[in-house]
Formats: sequence, C-alpha cells, structure tokens
Amino acid sequence: MKWYSKFLSCATACAALLATASLSACSDDNEGPAQGLVLTATPTTFVAGEGNTAFKVTFEGQDVTSAAEISTSGTKVENASWTTSTAGTYKFTAAYEGKTSNEVTVTVTENEGGNSEVGKYFRYVLLNKFTQVTCTFCAVAESNLRSLTPEEQEQFLTIAVHREDRLSCVEGNSFGASMGATTYPTWFFNMKKTEAYTGSDALAASILRSKLLLANSRNPSLCGVKAESTIEGTTAKVKATVDFLKAANFRIVCVLTENGLPRKPNSTETLEVFDNVLRAAANGADGKKLSLFANGQLVEVTEPGEQEFEFSVEMKDEWKKENCEFVIYVLHEQAVDKSYLMNNGAVCRVGESVDYRLAK
Repeated sequence: MKWYSKFLSCATACAALLATASLSACSDDNEGPAQGLVLTATPTTFVAGEGNTAFKVTFEGQDVTSAAEISTSGTKVENASWTTSTAGTYKFTAAYEGKTSNEVTVTVTENEGGNSEVGKYFRYVLLNKFTQVTCTFCAVAESNLRSLTPEEQEQFLTIAVHREDRLSCVEGNSFGASMGATTYPTWFFNMKKTEAYTGSDALAASILRSKLLLANSRNPSLCGVKAESTIEGTTAKVKATVDFLKAANFRIVCVLTENGLPRKPNSTETLEVFDNVLRAAANGADGKKLSLFANGQLVEVTEPGEQEFEFSVEMKDEWKKENCEFVIYVLHEQAVDKSYLMNNGAVCRVGESVDYRLAK
C-alpha cells in the first residue's frame, strides 16, 4: 500500500503542476500589461512646480521611447517628459504596437515654500542660436522661425550668438565653446544642454511649436520680470525687477542684442538682415561682466517677492542705440540634478521700459 500511496501523492503533485502551467499559459491571452514592454520613470517623486519626470520605454530590452505613447488619465505625455504644478499621485502607462506596459506611479508633493500664484506670468522660452553669417542651414532654420505666427514668435527670447564671423563677440565665442556648439546652426532652448538641435530638419517649425507648447506644462513660470532702461552718455543701463513666486535658488543673466544689421554687400552672407545679434554680456551692479557660461548672478530667494537688479553695457560707436535691447532672463535650479534651466525673462529696448506680462 506504501507504493500506491506514493504513486497517488506523485500523481496529485503532477496534476497540480500541470494545472498551474495551464493557467499561466492562458494568462498570456488575457488583457493587461504585456510581458517585455517596460515603462520606467526618473524620478518618481518631485515637488509641484519645481521638477519633472523623464520616462523611458523598452520592449524586449530595446529602447522604443520615441515610438511609444505614454499617457496618464487619457492625456498623452509629450517628448517623454512631464511635470505639473498640482500635487497628487499620477499613474502612467505606455502603449507600443498594440501592447500595454506596466503602470508607473509618480508622486507630486506640495511645494511648502511656494506661492499659489505660480504660473501667473506669461512664460517665455529662451532660444540661443549659435550661428554664422555665411551658414546656409542657418538661413533655412531662420526661415522656419519666421514662418511662425507673430504670437508664436514673440514667445521666444532670442539671442543670436555669432561665432568666428564679423558679428561675433568675445563672450559669444567663449559661450559657444562652453556649450559645445561646434556646428551651425545649433540651437538650445531654455539653456538645456542635453537638447541641442542642429541642421535644417531638426529646426523645423514643428520643433519650434512643440517647444512653445511644452514650456508651461514642463516648467510653469516661477517669476515675472519688468525692466526700465536709461542711457547715460555712452552707457546703456537697465533696472530689472523680478517678482519671485517661490523660495528657491535662481540665477539672473542680462545681455545686449542688436536688430536690423544688414547683409554685407557683394558677400556670401545668407540673410538680408540679421536680428537679435549678441553684442555683449552686461555688467552687474558691481561693475563686473556677467559670465554667460556660469549663468550669471546667483540669487538665493528665501521668500517670494520682488527684487531689483541693475545692469549696464558700454555702447560702441557702430551700434545703433535705437536697434539695441536688453534681454534679461532668470534661471531656476532643478531639484533633480541641480542644473539651471531658464524659467522666465523679458526684453527691454534701450531707453525704454517693459512691464510684467501676465499669463493669458
């Protein structure tokens, strides 16, 4: 009877094993996350209105992020990056070739040092264009920019940084080297070094529009800027007032640009008129020139409110004052990697003033 008892025990175990295997095989046909499609998020926690989450999608070990569709509550995530100024718990999934990934949870915490007015100011996008006067693709990219509507174009704070040509300046040449701009055109948005766009195709109007659409969703305005400029002899001055909406670390930069520079006659230059040309980095209140590579002057904001900053530039004889303007922009320290990205700014013509601009 012992052998029969052992046989029965073995048979029972085998039957259970087969049943488990059968159930496992059937589960592959059920709806739900597909094996092999994996969604990850970095980080999975950030402070509302301060950080953002980057997503990656892999299928069977291969990166398919650019082809996958990531969403939360039916809303598509653009460019695999997402942020919000509203605290809460958010769930994300990715879809790829009819498959659905695992669910990822991102927690957004309250910003205790913040202000309920975050996002109240119009959000500008800083565009640094590294270029040359004889660059063919630069002219194509410029044409794409000018094809945008006036409302779209005015959302950019544009600085054309010429390198090693007749319109270049010392600060522009060193700034380009520090940013790794070795081909032209190379465009950076909001000082994000990991997103350099080069060549005519990469600078299509669709790319430009996507930057505008994502500006507020990724990083809502944490400050507003107004400015007043005066001229004293050969010195152009500007007093910038920044209304900081939260306590955080910021940096402020001020440069002088010039518009309306005509093409050199009988030359191979590719544009009839050159605008937004970087002329100089401004001097701070201490008289020292701001470093563009170091992102200007550090501002440690301990509580929301207004702060004033003074900048100046010695004008050269060949610059036309009526065509010159100050570009002032404020960068915000990112919680994830402590880098600085442009958050907001303003353009003020020399000898004129500009007020705060509220969000629409």
